[in-house]
Amino acid sequence: RLQHAILHEAYYLIEAGVASVEDIDHAAQRMLAPRMCLNGLIQQKDISGLKIHADAQESIVPKLFHNATPNPMLQTMVALGRTGLSAGKGFYDWNGCDVEAVRRQASSQLAKLLEFLRSGIGPPAPGTRPKAVSR
Repeated sequence: RLQHAILHEAYYLIEAGVASVEDIDHAAQRMLAPRMCLNGLIQQKDISGLKIHADAQESIVPKLFHNATPNPMLQTMVALGRTGLSAGKGFYDWNGCDVEAVRRQASSQLAKLLEFLRSGIGPPAPGTRPKAVSR
């Protein structure tokens, strides 16, 4: 559900011309993903401060795209056969790329990242491991 909520907003931003496909991927890779990998979604907000997050929500949430229907841009792309890597085109043009090599590379990179995250960057410093509190 979280993934689709993020994607729904990303598709809207692309369709509305607010950001390009590359802009969305860059922001996810460089700003969102590293923090989520290291601290998780909720813990990161505790670390950065809930007051900052609450203030940001007041201005950002009303501007989020609220719609209960699948994104029409995505539905049209699929109807036109632009289904991604296997078809040669989706949001990116994959023509000329070796499909299996792309998949192997993506799988290998993910495995390396997951192994790195499992091994950690080092042991947590004493007194840095929080416990979740109930609401």
